[in-house]
Amino acid sequence: MSALVVVPVASISRLTAAGISAALSLGDEVVAVTVAFTDPEETAADVSFRARWQEWHPQVPLITLNSNRRSIARPIVKYLSQLEQEDSYHRLVVLIPEVQPPRFWDWVLFNQGAELACQRLLYRVSPAGRPGAGIADVMK
Repeated sequence: MSALVVVPVASISRLTAAGISAALSLGDEVVAVTVAFTDPEETAADVSFRARWQEWHPQVPLITLNSNRRSIARPIVKYLSQLEQEDSYHRLVVLIPEVQPPRFWDWVLFNQGAELACQRLLYRVSPAGRPGAGIADVMK
């Protein structure tokens, strides 16, 4: 069995590149996931993002998770639960790229989505009774 590193991404940036690079050094397999909402504008944005991902060509597959709600944590947790049920990997790691703000009070403005996703992932229990997925932050 191998380790899988899942990297949530929303755009292509230096932060995304740093996250993918760190993920490639951590695990045997790396997958990038993005959450697309089901309205027409989001569908068009997802198609555009996939095209830019293919042009960037990071050697990492991009999986789109669809959601009816404006939540990124719920579809990612559901995806991880499906992976755990398949029991194909010895270890699952979720690597969340984050911005490291210059001043401590700027934390209020940055990384709120990542913080919520971390909380949701940490406080869940897998179907096999194991604790939540391992979380790794990449600060840039």
